[in-house]
Amino acid sequence: MWAIFAVISYFLLALLIPIAWSLGNVWRRTRGVQAVTCPGDGEPALLSLDPGHAIRMHLRGDAELRVLECSQWPELGGCARQCLTQIAVTH
Repeated sequence: MWAIFAVISYFLLALLIPIAWSLGNVWRRTRGVQAVTCPGDGEPALLSLDPGHAIRMHLRGDAELRVLECSQWPELGGCARQCLTQIAVTH
């Protein structure tokens, strides 16, 4: 009986380790401050992204990012967030 549990456990680990590795990479790429050029005025800007949102979108197969803070806000707060195209988060 214990052999069946061991085989099932190894199978689950074989599935969970690559998933955890992939989600960890997305989290590492989206945490912290990202330096970009603001498309609105051409000035440098610092972005803080939402790693939790990036992980949820990655699980759905989407590469959508969400900005938490920007150094250009509140002056340019109503922007279309076109600066996110400068940040590459690949699957």
